[in-house]
Amino acid sequence: MNWSVVDTVINCEVISPRKPGREWQFFSAFLGRLADRYADRIVAINVQFPISTVQAGRAAKVRKRRTRRRT
Repeated sequence: MNWSVVDTVINCEVISPRKPGREWQFFSAFLGRLADRYADRIVAINVQFPISTVQAGRAAKVRKRRTRRRT
Protein backbone atom coordinates (compact mmCIF):
# COMPACT_ATOMS: atom_id res chain seq x y z
CA MET A 1 0.00 0.00 0.00
CA ASN A 2 1.27 3.44 -0.89
CA TRP A 3 -0.27 6.30 1.04
CA SER A 4 0.26 9.92 1.89
CA VAL A 5 -1.48 12.54 4.04
CA VAL A 6 -1.99 16.13 2.91
CA ASP A 7 -4.17 18.56 4.87
CA THR A 8 -6.00 15.75 6.72
CA VAL A 9 -6.72 13.92 3.45
CA ILE A 10 -5.33 10.40 3.11
CA ASN A 11 -4.49 9.30 -0.42
CA CYS A 12 -4.01 5.56 -0.61
CA GLU A 13 -3.11 3.24 -3.48
CA VAL A 14 -3.62 -0.49 -2.98
CA ILE A 15 -0.90 -2.45 -4.73
CA SER A 16 -1.49 -6.05 -5.78
CA PRO A 17 -0.60 -8.45 -2.98
CA ARG A 18 1.40 -11.62 -3.44
CA LYS A 19 -1.79 -13.40 -4.49
CA PRO A 20 -3.31 -11.43 -7.40
CA GLY A 21 -7.09 -11.10 -7.26
CA ARG A 22 -7.07 -10.76 -3.47
CA GLU A 23 -6.83 -6.97 -3.34
CA TRP A 24 -10.43 -6.78 -2.12
CA GLN A 25 -9.52 -8.54 1.13
CA PHE A 26 -6.79 -6.05 1.91
CA PHE A 27 -9.01 -3.15 0.88
CA SER A 28 -11.89 -4.41 3.03
CA ALA A 29 -9.65 -4.81 6.06
CA PHE A 30 -8.22 -1.33 5.56
CA LEU A 31 -11.64 0.33 5.33
CA GLY A 32 -12.87 -1.63 8.33
CA ARG A 33 -9.90 -0.48 10.38
CA LEU A 34 -10.48 3.16 9.40
CA ALA A 35 -14.17 2.92 10.35
CA ASP A 36 -13.37 1.22 13.64
CA ARG A 37 -10.64 3.57 14.82
CA TYR A 38 -11.57 6.89 13.23
CA ALA A 39 -15.35 6.86 12.70
CA ASP A 40 -15.75 10.11 14.63
CA ARG A 41 -13.24 11.90 12.35
CA ILE A 42 -14.19 10.53 8.92
CA VAL A 43 -16.34 12.83 6.82
CA ALA A 44 -16.27 10.86 3.57
CA ILE A 45 -14.50 8.03 1.80
CA ASN A 46 -14.08 8.27 -1.97
CA VAL A 47 -13.06 5.15 -3.88
CA GLN A 48 -11.85 5.34 -7.46
CA PHE A 49 -10.82 2.42 -9.62
CA PRO A 50 -8.42 3.12 -12.49
CA ILE A 51 -9.39 1.78 -15.90
CA SER A 52 -6.75 -0.44 -17.39
CA THR A 53 -6.02 -0.25 -21.11
CA VAL A 54 -7.71 -3.65 -21.60
CA GLN A 55 -10.91 -2.45 -19.91
CA ALA A 56 -10.85 0.82 -21.84
CA GLY A 57 -10.61 -1.09 -25.12
CA ARG A 58 -13.56 -3.29 -24.17
CA ALA A 59 -15.67 -0.27 -23.23
CA ALA A 60 -14.97 1.31 -26.63
CA LYS A 61 -16.04 -1.87 -28.43
CA VAL A 62 -19.30 -1.98 -26.48
CA ARG A 63 -20.03 1.65 -27.39
CA LYS A 64 -19.34 0.94 -31.08
CA ARG A 65 -21.70 -2.04 -31.06
CA ARG A 66 -24.47 -0.01 -29.44
CA THR A 67 -24.01 2.76 -31.97
CA ARG A 68 -24.28 0.36 -34.88
CA ARG A 69 -27.49 -1.15 -33.58
CA ARG A 70 -29.19 2.21 -33.23
CA THR A 71 -28.52 3.29 -36.81
